[in-house]
Amino acid sequence: MKKIIYACLMLLLCIATFTACNDTQPRSETSPELEIVLDELGDDLDSLMFHLDGITYTLPIHFSELEERGWAIFHEGDESSTLAPYRSRTGVALRNGNRRLSASFFNFTEYTLPLGESYIFRLYSFETQIIFPGNIKRGSTYEDVIAAYGEPDRRGERALRYYGENAYTRIMIDAETDRVTSLSLGMNDTVIAHMARERYLASARNGAQNVGLEPAPEGLSDDIFSGMFSLNGVVHTLPIPFAELEADGWELYQGEVALAAQTLEPGGQTSRSTLLRRGEQVIAVFFFNFSEEILPLNESYIISVGAGRSLSTETQFVFPGNLKIGSTYEDVIAAHGEPGARGAEVDNGLTLPLIYSGDEARAWIQICLVTNRVHFVTITLPR
Repeated sequence: MKKIIYACLMLLLCIATFTACNDTQPRSETSPELEIVLDELGDDLDSLMFHLDGITYTLPIHFSELEERGWAIFHEGDESSTLAPYRSRTGVALRNGNRRLSASFFNFTEYTLPLGESYIFRLYSFETQIIFPGNIKRGSTYEDVIAAYGEPDRRGERALRYYGENAYTRIMIDAETDRVTSLSLGMNDTVIAHMARERYLASARNGAQNVGLEPAPEGLSDDIFSGMFSLNGVVHTLPIPFAELEADGWELYQGEVALAAQTLEPGGQTSRSTLLRRGEQVIAVFFFNFSEEILPLNESYIISVGAGRSLSTETQFVFPGNLKIGSTYEDVIAAHGEPGARGAEVDNGLTLPLIYSGDEARAWIQICLVTNRVHFVTITLPR
């Protein structure tokens, strides 16, 4: 009887071993459907391609393409849902049910647009699965990444960075598991600038602007260091009491309640710009208290004023030399000569600051490198 039981046990052991061996036979790592996706993606990060929700995309993509698949912009603590011309915004949260992504948006037009009408030029995958070229995704191993892309151009403690002609990619590796925890793929600044410039040149509106043909406002100096500017045909010279603009219809953007609540110590100034509004027109100003008493803002002086397309396209702002928002770079140089300094290119390499500094006043003129025109101007007193 014992022999029979022993024989039965051995038979069961053989069957279990055979089954286990069958289960460990090599299997195809990818389904036929995934094979098609991977073939479409290739392994070149510079293609700017990615696969999400069964669709293969190529950056940049208009947000509407993701919106059609159920994705929405999630404005958490963000009151501003628009994007100025040729400007970007990073870290925008996207949601689709419980799934999340983060994206960077760019406005390729000359108009302020809602984020939802702009383009995504970078995507970040922290939770939602996205497949990058070479079948790299969250959960891929460090060895998978190196096999697909080679050694990174720059290596951090956990980050692998790849810089291509078109793309910038960052891949985060978990130190314990050696697996990808998050990854991002996006266009580099050079490609964004080139694409924006090409779209501008292709626009039928190119060359249609006749900025600066109107006569200069009466009394406006040609001296960039005069501290003078014109709003709606009225010439002002810094510093000016807020009451001077208030009489012309300007008010704090935040409204009267916020105005009454803000005060300045003697010799104090606002730490960041404050927005003033007149209808659809918007300017940014800094306040200073020249008195020996604590004063509310509406009794203080304005020592700096800035205007440009990133605030409003409606503001009627003219500065010395009869220059306006939209005047050309050549107009600025013809009126004021070469600047004392040129700032570093900002805004994805699309804006060049020209800095004119004098004893009495300073001018910061931002040139949009897409249009070669004045995008923003700040006239300020030395601080």
